[in-house]
Amino acid sequence: MHTRYWAVAVGRDAHRHRASLESAVALSATRYRLGDVFDVHDLEDTAALPRHAAGRRVVEAVEALQTGAVGVPAVVVDTSTPTTIGLGDSFVGGFLAPLAGPRNR
Repeated sequence: MHTRYWAVAVGRDAHRHRASLESAVALSATRYRLGDVFDVHDLEDTAALPRHAAGRRVVEAVEALQTGAVGVPAVVVDTSTPTTIGLGDSFVGGFLAPLAGPRNR
């Protein structure tokens, strides 16, 4: 599950997906921030942005209450020109990228 404030995976193997959640949050937030054209440095810049405080609290609460849950708070993005179309697809692509392994990067 994800919102604009956090992303959480729940289940027996959820712990295996923390990197995928981080990647998904970074990719979708970068698209939101910059649109269609960006590179790996832009992704790194996005990942270094502050994390959403309320999202962090939700993630901490879910991880404390739900055995096997893992989550990441979203980054705080401030832009006057957000790109909102394709964010779900970007999130899924970002989630899948770490699962593809280093040979496909």
